[in-house]
Amino acid sequence: MFGTYNVISLVVLLNMLIAMMNNSYQLIADHADIEWKFARTKLWMSYFDEGGTLPPPFNIVPSPKSVWYLCVWLHNRLCRRGAPRTEDQRKHEKFKEFTERHADNLIQNQHYQEVIRNLVKRYVAAMIRSAKTDEGLTEENFKELKQDISSFRYEVLDLLGNRKPPRARTPPAARPR
Repeated sequence: MFGTYNVISLVVLLNMLIAMMNNSYQLIADHADIEWKFARTKLWMSYFDEGGTLPPPFNIVPSPKSVWYLCVWLHNRLCRRGAPRTEDQRKHEKFKEFTERHADNLIQNQHYQEVIRNLVKRYVAAMIRSAKTDEGLTEENFKELKQDISSFRYEVLDLLGNRKPPRARTPPAARPR
């Protein structure tokens, strides 16, 4: 009897495992297109960084952006204000530039983390909303399934005819001798 119960419960649990794995695979397959779009967009964004903006045959001719950068560089080199800088001043300026760049990177990273956190929150909220409307596996369904399994167990035990009623504890004085 106990062996039969274990075999039946094992079959039921294996079927549940297969169903859950199938559901997980289906969710991943459904979201594969979205993941691909995110990866494609990330690749596209890498092309918009500072750098060459023209394709190879046209990158020989200077772009307006590179002409602007040349003018700014010439202005900085030719129109220096004040006396020539000493080595200590140059080191100080380099250190100041480095710290400003580092602070900008930290701010940009914090902004990026905040945007990602908000996107994840929005995605999770949308998934919870869709799960509520799709009537997926909820706590009520889980409790109902648990009750069904329990009642199935008792039905199987009744069919086998070996079910013993639960013993009620009686005081020692009331027991027959």
